[in-house]
Amino acid sequence: MSNEELIKKFYNAFKNNDEKTYLELCVENIEWIAMDGMPNGGKYVGKKEVFENYFPHMLKNFTEFHAIPETFLESNDHVIVVGRYQGISKIGKKFDVPFSHIYQIKDNKIIKFKQFTDTEKIQESLKVNYDSKLIENVDTKSTDDEILDDFNKIKSGEASRMGQKSSG
Repeated sequence: MSNEELIKKFYNAFKNNDEKTYLELCVENIEWIAMDGMPNGGKYVGKKEVFENYFPHMLKNFTEFHAIPETFLESNDHVIVVGRYQGISKIGKKFDVPFSHIYQIKDNKIIKFKQFTDTEKIQESLKVNYDSKLIENVDTKSTDDEILDDFNKIKSGEASRMGQKSSG
């Protein structure tokens, strides 16, 4: 099997939750580097760290997250994949950003992965945006409990009443 075929098999197995196959395609001490701006981004070493720590913690931020490979470029022991991340965050915001993945392969196993993508757009999909008029009504001198109350009022649409003194 060529390195390109191996990586295509990896994407297909991961997409179809075929854990047995995608784990078999990786060395035990795989090095996985996700960009710092990604949720749970950083460097992970070992199958357990990658597939039991990085992915579950990263994916919990989304109701949908798809890595859609479009182009595969093979060069010696590396395969570069160009594609798109598409998904929906837990707060309902959609995103669609390009990515490049670089895989290093040795003896028909993935030994290293490195990611490049627009993490700012992915992070933006995780942020709640409130109307600036609502934010202006938050009392910045509040205690922690009052801040939490104000936040909950903003979420429930009661913000227009915040900051008004009761006449009593």
